[in-house]
Amino acid sequence: FVSPLLLEALGHFKVTDLNLYLKDRRVAVKSMTLAYVKNLVRGSNKE
Repeated sequence: FVSPLLLEALGHFKVTDLNLYLKDRRVAVKSMTLAYVKNLVRGSNKE
């Protein structure tokens, strides 16, 4: 199961994050969530 939030933000992730997700979901969800938060912070800094 992939949460809609992650699906919505998939464009921001590297292929390695997606490969990690397929291998080990627990580790990958943490790294993808971290990447998503970093992108949110970067986006809010631009405004």
